[in-house]
Amino acid sequence: MNRLLNLIALGLLTLLGFFLVAFGALYISVSDMLPFHAAAVPPDMREAMKPLYHALMALTGGAAAALGLLGLYVTWTSARLGTRGAATAVVVCYVLAIGVAGWVAERLAAESGAPTSSNIMVGLIVISLAALGLRAVAKRVSLPPAV
Repeated sequence: MNRLLNLIALGLLTLLGFFLVAFGALYISVSDMLPFHAAAVPPDMREAMKPLYHALMALTGGAAAALGLLGLYVTWTSARLGTRGAATAVVVCYVLAIGVAGWVAERLAAESGAPTSSNIMVGLIVISLAALGLRAVAKRVSLPPAV
């Protein structure tokens, strides 16, 4: 059962890593403002904002994709092998990045009235913490084999 809990935890961290890579690819590849971002910019300023918008999207996307790739690497090397603190480091980095993104989204929504996706970010943080919790349970509790 401990092995199953560890596999579930690794699976959750893997899904989060793939999500960050896909999120990064989306942000890198945008050709126009995404609707929820455009809602934060007055229509008459959108065209003038595009160069800065594309630069920030590329930076954000590149960072998200890189974090996802690094998280996948650590998950499937050090964390899978049980290196102390590896899964915790991945979760801390994921929660920090996603938490800051959520905070920025909420600030933008409060200042501009743009819609926010902070519920998705809360869900991603919960998944991250669940993965870490499963790892902790697997280490500390010796469960009987499943019937």
